[in-house]
Amino acid sequence: MKTGQIHSQDNNNGMTILYSLRFDSSKSIAAKRPPSMRQTLVNPTLKNPKHASVLQENNILYDQPMNPMQVAEIRAQRIQREKKENQSRVGLSSSLRSSSHYIPTNKVKGGI
Repeated sequence: MKTGQIHSQDNNNGMTILYSLRFDSSKSIAAKRPPSMRQTLVNPTLKNPKHASVLQENNILYDQPMNPMQVAEIRAQRIQREKKENQSRVGLSSSLRSSSHYIPTNKVKGGI
């Protein structure tokens, strides 16, 4: 007999029983499993307090998000500020290098 004929003879009762058993067994296994110990938080800011402090440090309001143009403007300002700081550091370190002269301490005997 073909599979289609078997299903039509029992009116798909075999498939219904098969999948009902699968569902019941997975349901019983899930019931035996211990509940998870994770806390569910109602307030999303309590989830990561560090996140809220970082937003506050950068003058970002969680309830009023910035538009992309504002974000790009702040980023450009930050990059300019970092470049100026790096240039001042490089200028300071190069001036320190030029002011200190290399003085050899070991002299070669019998040299010219």
